[in-house]
Amino acid sequence: MRLLLQSDVVEEEVWELHQDLATLLDLLPTVELGLAEDVVELLALASRQCRRRAGAQGQGARRHT
Repeated sequence: MRLLLQSDVVEEEVWELHQDLATLLDLLPTVELGLAEDVVELLALASRQCRRRAGAQGQGARRHT
């Protein structure tokens, strides 16, 4: 029972981590770091995936409330 009560808390924490990671990836100074173009593209993809996952988790969390 305790795990069921904590699942919403864990879900919210994971959602926040995805949002924070996406923001960090967006703010990463890729040009100044001199990263290769394929690395920049991978970081952009990771950011989009984090935002998509955070959006889906956020929608699921809103359904529970």
